[in-house]
Amino acid sequence: MSRPPLDLWGIHAPLEELTGGNRNTVWRTRGLPKDLVFKSTQRSEVAMAWLSEVQAIARAAGLNVPQMHCSLSDAWTPEGWICEDFVQGAAIPPAAASDLSAPLNRFHEMSRAVSQRPGFCATADLLTRAAGGDVDLTQMPADLVALCRAAWSAVQTTPLSVVHGDLAQGNLLRNPLGHLWLIDWDECRRDLPLFDRVMLEPLGPLAHRAHLAWEVACGWQREPEYACRLEKDLRGI
Repeated sequence: MSRPPLDLWGIHAPLEELTGGNRNTVWRTRGLPKDLVFKSTQRSEVAMAWLSEVQAIARAAGLNVPQMHCSLSDAWTPEGWICEDFVQGAAIPPAAASDLSAPLNRFHEMSRAVSQRPGFCATADLLTRAAGGDVDLTQMPADLVALCRAAWSAVQTTPLSVVHGDLAQGNLLRNPLGHLWLIDWDECRRDLPLFDRVMLEPLGPLAHRAHLAWEVACGWQREPEYACRLEKDLRGI
């Protein structure tokens, strides 16, 4: 079983593997004054450097975001691992996160001028391009690609911003003091704000369909069982 190279961060501590990571292996330390989380990653160094800058914007907007840490060699992804602060908290559903709405709106507004994450695409790009981030449309059936593109084309009516991209229940934590934390920014990219907002409030059938199409395309290779379940829903709309 792959374990993170703690020595690259100058850390020595017992490790405990965490469950729930659908795409990555996740470990946490035990017994440090401030425990840490280590995650396996396929993201590039430049993609993580971009994310570090984006997370600074998120904090300025009022979002609670775990701090990422460079290794001793000032690398974000040495040997395919990232390190960030461990957040203690209970997972809550997006519907119970009403206090996320205002700072998330500010984050979207403050990040409109940020360029695309290196290696990623917005849905607007994927109307004509085949791949970006975790999406590779060449690996999907042609009729399904057409469905996804039609769903995305129908919502290209608002300015782009940076989006967290995965506001699922496991990524929203309420800590013992009652503060809401937004974790797991792995799918963060520049795209339509609706891809965040649709998880917090009903935005109508077009937004729901566009988000469903994104989940299918994003998970087609990395979470195929999940993507195939959602494909049936998308085809049934």
